[in-house]
Amino acid sequence: MVTGPPGGLALTYEPGFLWSDRANFTAPNSVAPQDTYEGLVHLRLLADALERNLMELPHEGFSTGFDLIYGHRADWRTWGGPVFGQFEGDHYRNWFAVNAHAVVAGPVPFVNVDRHRLIGGAYGGLGANLDRFSAFRLPGRPTGWEWDVLSKPVLPGASFQEFFPRSYAVFETLYRYEALFFLYPYLRGAWAWVDCPRFEAGGSVGNRMDSLPSLGGGVVSGAPWDSQVEIDYAFNFGILRDNDGQPQFGGHSVFVLWSKEF
Repeated sequence: MVTGPPGGLALTYEPGFLWSDRANFTAPNSVAPQDTYEGLVHLRLLADALERNLMELPHEGFSTGFDLIYGHRADWRTWGGPVFGQFEGDHYRNWFAVNAHAVVAGPVPFVNVDRHRLIGGAYGGLGANLDRFSAFRLPGRPTGWEWDVLSKPVLPGASFQEFFPRSYAVFETLYRYEALFFLYPYLRGAWAWVDCPRFEAGGSVGNRMDSLPSLGGGVVSGAPWDSQVEIDYAFNFGILRDNDGQPQFGGHSVFVLWSKEF
């Protein structure tokens, strides 16, 4: 068994530049965001006391932390289009976001066999004056189990960068079994409450809090050349997908991930 770094407290200033331009498929009556410098003040706390197995998967212990970010844009004008609406420049020039996480791993109750493990995770985020450039990101793919990656929430069943919520809460429970010392199948259930796009009257799209429960599973395996493979499947009951031109609830996702240690 191995343990991750204990974590720490960090205060940083992160300079950046936002650049955007119109594309061929941009609606004629849409206004592109203005190019601008953006500076972020980022306060971060991470505490990791997880014991990990040979595959660096959580075995026992906990990890927790938070990110607090204040952002300022030097020059920001009103932008947007007919579907998602207009975003007033002065309102979104300064923004604030905070998110937190907690992950706990341990044995299955009443089962005295070390091969069976339960991992629980809770993630949440809340912000003020957030638009799609400053909002949170909820990827649908597994992101790994390194101590830093554990702080990032996952929304099973979502596609890459599908959601950019202004607030969210995600709770997940994962059961994992050690079939072999390098082979770990798992089952996962998750419940998310997310500020996500939903259709409104007149064909416009507006954000509102909605439930996105999901079920899935997969397997993590060692592979040649000090690498690791993960195959993950999920079905999300609250995601909207196109069905012959008509939106319907429910969507599948399958991911195959390969990582190499250098």
